[in-house]
Amino acid sequence: MNCSRSISSGAWLVRKLCTAVEGRRDNPDRLYRRLSALGGSGRSAAAALNEYIMEGRAVKKYELDRCIKELRKYRKYQNALEIMEWMEFRKINYANPDFAVRLDLTAKAKGIEAAENYFSNLPPSAKNKFTYGSLLNCYCKEMMEEKALAHYQKMDRVELC
Repeated sequence: MNCSRSISSGAWLVRKLCTAVEGRRDNPDRLYRRLSALGGSGRSAAAALNEYIMEGRAVKKYELDRCIKELRKYRKYQNALEIMEWMEFRKINYANPDFAVRLDLTAKAKGIEAAENYFSNLPPSAKNKFTYGSLLNCYCKEMMEEKALAHYQKMDRVELC
């Protein structure tokens, strides 16, 4: 019997088993595909996420962050905002940049007034350089020069972490 042939067939078997196990795992893009297809269906992102969980799948924060990033890239701001609202409803911890992302999405999906209301209702710990900068960016994009200057002066007075 040829020893090298049995070793190569053993390596083939190990490779075959490893790819079979890898193929059975949930595809990480499955959640994004489901959420990105919501555009014309009229369904909410919250309903899609709840359905995904009811199927026995786990949703991790980093997966949601990745989905939000992709949806923003393709200008699906309303769907991304719905995901962030769902995260808040489910008590998934927001990091400091998450408040700023939500502020930006609120401005793009609902308007600058809604973003100002969201900012004013934030707890003091969430009002940091990220959220102040995000609101300033919203003012600049909307070409609201007076509000941008006033907000910048307020940022200058407030000690930001």
